[in-house]
Amino acid sequence: MEKILEKLKNKENLTFEESKSAFEILMTGKADEDQIYNFLTLLSEKGEVADEIAGGVYVLR
Repeated sequence: MEKILEKLKNKENLTFEESKSAFEILMTGKADEDQIYNFLTLLSEKGEVADEIAGGVYVLR
């Protein structure tokens, strides 16, 4: 999760697989509150792209 957060801090887009991995961590309770907050905030500030949304949708469906 730290690599993913670092990419988002650097305003880098996540791949589909990275996004899927992040959402799996979030949805299985493996992320702490700070990681959840940082992930969602950084993603929103950067602006989501199709692969990031698709990774989240894949996990949530």
